[in-house]
Amino acid sequence: MTVRNLGNYSLDLISVPVVLTDHLTGEKKIFIIDALPARGSVNLTFTLNDLKIGTHPISVKVNPDGVIWEKTPANNDKSGSLEVYEGGPGEARGPSVLILAAVVIVFIAVTLTVIAFRPRRR
Repeated sequence: MTVRNLGNYSLDLISVPVVLTDHLTGEKKIFIIDALPARGSVNLTFTLNDLKIGTHPISVKVNPDGVIWEKTPANNDKSGSLEVYEGGPGEARGPSVLILAAVVIVFIAVTLTVIAFRPRRR
């Protein structure tokens, strides 16, 4: 994930927590950002240990305790979802979608061809 500083001041010598929460399992990860330049960004990588198959509602909150005064603290929260499928990384879900799409395209092409060459009634 990427955390951006939209402000005009650098965050130096101030430790800012970033909390990532998996609301399905309750697992939390806390990151500490020690420096973030004005208008800059920092990339964070996380690993969740208690992954279960299904949809995981995920939220991220920067500066959750208000350690740093901000003009616009409302932009510190972000949420979304993470899908976990059986089979782990690289599960072959994509090809079945491509095959279905190809079948639909062929069906449309054949249907249009039949309509185009159908005798017209007089």
